[in-house]
Amino acid sequence: MERGYYEINRMTRNYPVKIVPHEHLIESTHLDNGHILKHWHRSIEIFWVANSSCMIWKNGQTKKMVANDMEIMNSGEAHEYYGFAQDTTYGCSILISYKFLKELFADIDNYHFILDRNHPSYNKLMDAVSRMKDIYLQNEELYNLQIRSVLYEILYLLMKDFKYDKHEVFDVQTQKYAERYKEILSYMNEHYKENITLNEVAEHFGYTSEYFSRSFKKYIGINYKDHIKSLRVNAAKKLLLESDKTITDIAFEIGAPDSKAFIRDFKNAYGVTPLKFRKVHRDMSKID
Repeated sequence: MERGYYEINRMTRNYPVKIVPHEHLIESTHLDNGHILKHWHRSIEIFWVANSSCMIWKNGQTKKMVANDMEIMNSGEAHEYYGFAQDTTYGCSILISYKFLKELFADIDNYHFILDRNHPSYNKLMDAVSRMKDIYLQNEELYNLQIRSVLYEILYLLMKDFKYDKHEVFDVQTQKYAERYKEILSYMNEHYKENITLNEVAEHFGYTSEYFSRSFKKYIGINYKDHIKSLRVNAAKKLLLESDKTITDIAFEIGAPDSKAFIRDFKNAYGVTPLKFRKVHRDMSKID
């Protein structure tokens, strides 16, 4: 998941919460192993790993998530996750509407949530997330009332035991740095189809190319060139699945140097050629 984008979460079924079982995530993404690209949203997200493992990147830090780990993505925090242990994946992401939170807590923008595994309420929160997932999957009578009941329990625990003043957690410089990199990721997401060079992006944001190259690798976790490649192959995946465009046409549309480079980069990312990827997914849809 290498592009940075702003994600709008539409929660029409379960408003004010969106529930994403990780096994459904794996099924829907198949060959890319549940890889969700760098993105952010105004919703607060609780990410729970039940009995497997995966990797998560959040605001410049990468860590391995193992059984019974939870992470919270605060409103506007850039994040990415990938590398799920597919055969045993059983977990869930819970996204809570920012609009709903703002209505309940007018000063929500001043808060920052941090989950401490050693806190006595940690297991209570994990149990509530697990129950919400079960309610979602069972979809029984009075489903929405059940969802809302557990949601308020989760919010109570977050506000009582895991809430911090944002200014106590981050200094002003750290917040500015995170905001600037959200701008950089957004800019690259808008222009990756063009032949934008590292020097051009650095100059656009007022950095020297040397400083920008170092800071980009440190914060994003990969270098500038590999990030651009990831943006392009991710866009190509969508075109492969949703159109009948040729490999040459797709390579041109995503801004790849040529079809040979596109095929190489796609195979490095997904382990198969673009044509194989298209065939496997279309064969699966016929079975379904």
